[in-house]
Parts: sequence; structure tokens; C-alpha cells
Amino acid sequence: MRALKHALVWIALWAFWVFISRGHHPTLFIDMVATAMLMLASAAAFYANIDVLVPRFWATGRRLAWGAAFVVLVAGLAVVTTLVIAAFYDAAWGPDPDRYSFGMNVAMESAWIAIHALGGAVLMRSMGRVARAS
Repeated sequence: MRALKHALVWIALWAFWVFISRGHHPTLFIDMVATAMLMLASAAAFYANIDVLVPRFWATGRRLAWGAAFVVLVAGLAVVTTLVIAAFYDAAWGPDPDRYSFGMNVAMESAWIAIHALGGAVLMRSMGRVARAS
């Protein structure tokens, strides 16, 4: 049941961002695929953070190690996501004259992934507190 709830939340976020970002892509299909890649990377960062990084580093008081590992995780996912989206864009649309630089795309994808991963962790923790209090 937990997996289904999580899947529905990620799908709802995907749909929300597809709607919001529709004017930033040449076609709806490209928007849907690019946003799906970003949501997959965000979900990967979220689960890696709560299942691996938090128990290994944060819960043991090694906050600096957690921060460094989180930055490496997010940056790695952002680089891969940027490359995948760029390759898809080129195949589906051709070279985009409005494309940002590789570095700018990695920075934007890093921010996107980090916000979703950390926001999800905060939300999950607060929901756990609400459930325990009731």
C-alpha cells in the first residue's frame, strides 16, 4: 500500500510539473518525457537519501558526511538526467537553439532534484509525526 501511495504522489507531481512547464518545451510529448526524467531522478535521490544516506550518516550524527554524499548523489543524477534529456531532445526535435549551456542545465536539474528529494523527506517525516500524534 505504501508503494502505491508513493507512486501516486510522484505521478501527481509529474502531472503538475508537466502542466506548469508546458510552455518551456516545443511539444507536449517532449515536456512529458523531460519531466518524467526529472521526476525519476528526484525519486531516486529521495529514496537513496531516506534509505541509505540518512541512516548511514544523518542518524549517526555525521551531518557533514551526509551533506557531501547528498551533493554527490544529486550532482551525479543531474549530470545523467541532463545528458538523457539532451539526447532525447536532439532525437525528437533536433538541436534546440534555446537550449541552456550544459553547466546551466546541470545546475537547474540539481536544484530541481534536491528540492524534491529534501521536500519529500521533510513531508514524510512530518506525516510520520502527525500519524504518531493521532
